[in-house]
Amino acid sequence: MPENTSPRTSRRDVGRDPFVYPMSEERALSPASADLTPATLHERLQQTVGEAVVGQEAVVTQLTTALLAGGHVLLEGAPGVAKTTIATRVATAAGLPAARIQLTPDTLPADITGTQLYNEQAGAFEFRRGPVFSNAVIADEINRAMPKAQAALLEAMEEGHVSTDGETRSLPTPFFIVATRNPLEMAGTYPLPESQLDRFMFHLTVSAPSSDDALVDILATADQRGRGEERRRRQASEYPLTPAAVRSAQRLVDAIHVSAPIKQYLVALLRSLETDSRVTAAPSPRALIGVQRAAKARAAIERRSYVLPEDVEQVAVDALCHRITVEQATNGDTEAARNVLNEVVDATTLPTTPSTPDASLATDGGE
Repeated sequence: MPENTSPRTSRRDVGRDPFVYPMSEERALSPASADLTPATLHERLQQTVGEAVVGQEAVVTQLTTALLAGGHVLLEGAPGVAKTTIATRVATAAGLPAARIQLTPDTLPADITGTQLYNEQAGAFEFRRGPVFSNAVIADEINRAMPKAQAALLEAMEEGHVSTDGETRSLPTPFFIVATRNPLEMAGTYPLPESQLDRFMFHLTVSAPSSDDALVDILATADQRGRGEERRRRQASEYPLTPAAVRSAQRLVDAIHVSAPIKQYLVALLRSLETDSRVTAAPSPRALIGVQRAAKARAAIERRSYVLPEDVEQVAVDALCHRITVEQATNGDTEAARNVLNEVVDATTLPTTPSTPDASLATDGGE
């Protein structure tokens, strides 16, 4: 092997190298007992959503991942596949005060952010906060709104505050947006600009189950929905979750370790997409940061204090499919992007650890 050439190894073997992962696999996350762990939050959301929706466990896992990582999610699917139900259940099960915005062609930015109203008693204008000032926002059918209304969410999604009438107002934390989108070929829809798509951590596709047994389960679940609601309310009162508890779980994600080889692996994924002849627009550095944060959240859900290559694999496609443009693909066609991403992820290998231990690996906080 030529000098100064780093050997490469399988993603499956790299976890055995102690220099890549200085924390042993047995060392699970051990927060204070009063804190909500990411794994517990995930289990709670899966149970709650599963009482009303059949066959969407993978979607719920990615929603939990985005919530823990401080990201936002775009759910796409035909009407009637429970997109809004999933989003609402996830928000309420996490104990987050939620607001739902039904977006239509006549929705105005002020309908989302709020507006100044005249108070006759005080003799002055007062700002009336819009639904965006909630911990969880369900933006239903976001692509039915005109681009000007869609843009009202840009600042909120990226910076966590809203600027109106010359004043900047902070949004509550955690702040979590789940937007639903109808397929672009449906009537009355408008494409989302690339700048807005880039602010979603994940693009997830929600589809109806294809098997007859799953459809029968859906009908049975619908019959029992009333009893499920009562059980959910009773559980929420006995084991309440709050925004503060979710914030504590997010802080645990912040502490997850990302080793230098994993970061090199992320960069290698980006470079592979940049040089792929099928990709006409590659992801931004912001997208790469989003993949890293999502991988940290996925590791925390698995009760690990460090990121494995498998964590990156499980989030990369959903985190990048809406952020790349594939040659000859129609606007909004994420299926072609997913196919390319799956091939690139499978083909990208992970650099091995340096031949000498790097002390920074033991102290690197993952940022």
